[in-house]
Amino acid sequence: MLQEAELSGETDSENNLGGSSTNDRIDAGKIADCLRCDFLPDCHRAPTAIRERRRILRYRTLVMRQAVQMKNRISGLLMETGVSYNKLRLHRVGYFEQLLATSEEISDSIRRGTW
Repeated sequence: MLQEAELSGETDSENNLGGSSTNDRIDAGKIADCLRCDFLPDCHRAPTAIRERRRILRYRTLVMRQAVQMKNRISGLLMETGVSYNKLRLHRVGYFEQLLATSEEISDSIRRGTW
């Protein structure tokens, strides 16, 4: 049973909690008063399935970002060492292995990954 969240605007919160010159003890007392009088709004938490999907999408975004960084590093390394390559095919499946196997321009240190 999902309940609708009751949200208060900033002015309501400021009126309920007081001004901006407070300390933690005063804040705690005012929050306790608001809880007793039921002035604080309910909060909404997304369903478990949606939270799980968001977690997976955050991880996918991280992996994709790291993949792009690695592709850019490979491209930069090839340009730095003067290896000629096809920019359109560089990040496609199998092209990098084919380039390593067939190109005479690539040094042994790059082939071993000890650059």
